[in-house]
Amino acid sequence: MHNAGKKKANLVLAGRSKRSCGYARVSSIFLLSATLICLLANPATAAPKSWPFETHWGRFAVYSDANLAEQRDLFREIQQLEKDVTGELSLPVSDVPIHVFLFSNKETYQRYLRRWFPQAPQRRAIFIKKNGPAMVFAVLSDKLAVDLRHETTHAILHTAHPTVPLWLDEGLAEYFETPREKRITGHPEYLSKTQWANWFRISSDLARLESFNNMSEMDSSDYRQAWSWVHFLLHGPNGGKALLTGYLADLRAHRRPQKLSARLGDVNAQYLQHFRR
Repeated sequence: MHNAGKKKANLVLAGRSKRSCGYARVSSIFLLSATLICLLANPATAAPKSWPFETHWGRFAVYSDANLAEQRDLFREIQQLEKDVTGELSLPVSDVPIHVFLFSNKETYQRYLRRWFPQAPQRRAIFIKKNGPAMVFAVLSDKLAVDLRHETTHAILHTAHPTVPLWLDEGLAEYFETPREKRITGHPEYLSKTQWANWFRISSDLARLESFNNMSEMDSSDYRQAWSWVHFLLHGPNGGKALLTGYLADLRAHRRPQKLSARLGDVNAQYLQHFRR
């Protein structure tokens, strides 16, 4: 879940919530009273002064109330994800730390967020970015790998960019939450629905997605469509990827670039054909 677009706010918060056909991402920006010092100095139970388990993988610092020594493959995957995101999107490699906090159970996780981030919505996984480190929080579950790929994508994007349009932020997180070897073949939940819609020539209006400023405006179909435009740009006609990376470069330069839909022009037929293949 991600940035809702209040440009003057200095903290970004993103997370996940259940929906009828899976898990939606609901994003907002909050000004929170908790400080990073409090966050790092207190564990989930707010009793000891250090986390029972700590490890570092590149710029990812991982903290947990459970022993995660057997999760090395997952941490390697997150390191590879950073290379994939920055490589695919031609992003600069940031040195801003990304702190990952993992909790052994839902109750401890929710208690922690209520104490230090009382305004944060209760989600299975959440991303917070203040002036300084990016922070990802998640519950240890069978969805942990998906949650971490999604939320750390947000973290990687927002340590390289001052701002990311809401639809693109979520579309990229949806794209990269899929396991690396399955990204081209498509998000398992979204691909069949997109193909079904396209066979009936129900296209997706990118300009409408660009108009969203708050996650409450988006439903599950909008998340799927955001993913579909990212997939189309990265794997569709020649020139799509260059348009996307050029647009992101303009955003990094603190410009107010022409909207991506205007840069693309009328590509409806190509969009439909892409998913029919």
